[in-house]
Amino acid sequence: MTASLPPIPQRLCEMLKEYPGHLVRIHDALASVAKEPEVAPRFELVIWVMEDLVGAFFEEARQQLAVAKRQGDSELASKLEAEEALMATLVLQKPWFGDKDFTLFFGK
Repeated sequence: MTASLPPIPQRLCEMLKEYPGHLVRIHDALASVAKEPEVAPRFELVIWVMEDLVGAFFEEARQQLAVAKRQGDSELASKLEAEEALMATLVLQKPWFGDKDFTLFFGK
C-alpha cells in the first residue's frame, strides 16, 4: 500500500470537468481501493469499481432525464440528454484504460 493518493486518469478528469461531484466520488472510490488489502489483484478490483461507478453515473443521468421529461422540463431534459450521452461514452470507452499513472499506481 502506498501513502500517496491514487491518480484520477487525466482523460476522465477532462470528460467530467463539469461534474465535480462525480470526480469526488471517483476519488473516494479510488482511495478506498488503494487502502484495500490484496484480496484480489488490485488492478482488477479498481477496474470493477470504475465500471460499477460509471455505470451508476449513467443510470442516475438516465433516471434524472426520465423525470425531467415526465415533468415537461425541456430545458433540463436537453441538459440531461447531453449528460446521459457523456456517461454512456464513459461506460463504452473506459477512459481509465491506457492512463499510465493510473495503471502504475494500481499495479498492472
